[in-house]
Amino acid sequence: MKLVGNKDLSKIKQDAVLKVNSAYHDHIKQVPSSLQAVYAEKVKEANLVVNGSFNDSDIPFIKAEAVYRGITVEQVADSILVKNTEWKKQLADTEVLRLDVIGKIKTSTSVKEIEGLVRTSFTTE
Repeated sequence: MKLVGNKDLSKIKQDAVLKVNSAYHDHIKQVPSSLQAVYAEKVKEANLVVNGSFNDSDIPFIKAEAVYRGITVEQVADSILVKNTEWKKQLADTEVLRLDVIGKIKTSTSVKEIEGLVRTSFTTE
């Protein structure tokens, strides 16, 4: 057991991992759940449009957006699916960052190194 001050380094690592995970969850919660629900519905509707199996009543969000923007439902569906692909990539990249930081914390040998990893992850400190 390596002691740093009065703390065991393994306890410092555990605390750092908890802090990174908490900051990660705060980071991905920046989009309110109601907006996430609407977006999920738009993706579902976009897939109906792309597959060609829909009635206007099946796609209320896409239909409303198409009317508002003055474009076709197909154009709205395409833009939603493109954006969805981009957002999935961003979320995947964020998850890779989280896992990378946690892995580095677990193999760290100093408090200074751990603090640097936590500071440069999702925290705003």
